[in-house]
Amino acid sequence: MMEMVVRNLAPEGNAVIVCGGGQVLLRDMPRALHVPIVAPFERRVFTLAEREGIEERDASARLRASGRARMDYLRRYHTVDWLDPSLYNVVINTFKISSPLAAELIVRTFKQLPGLGNE
Repeated sequence: MMEMVVRNLAPEGNAVIVCGGGQVLLRDMPRALHVPIVAPFERRVFTLAEREGIEERDASARLRASGRARMDYLRRYHTVDWLDPSLYNVVINTFKISSPLAAELIVRTFKQLPGLGNE
């Protein structure tokens, strides 16, 4: 079901697809930009705990469970390692750069992809 939805939405354009598998399902689509957003685990725990108003212990458990689920999904249904850098165009570390700059980099990178008359 997930594959069908992603493959049908992607060609329509103007879509941000945040799901496990997009980097595999759309890997041959020239207008697809695959960008994992990363940060050190401790920073992600702190950010989630603060944003959700939960204890860091609970935030840590949620992040670990989410990471395992993502890893298991991609391994089971697509036989890939989600940490394989060849699945992505660019990786952004929001511990090193701000979220607004990350967003700007994503937009600027997308605009340079083939298909917008900029080849």
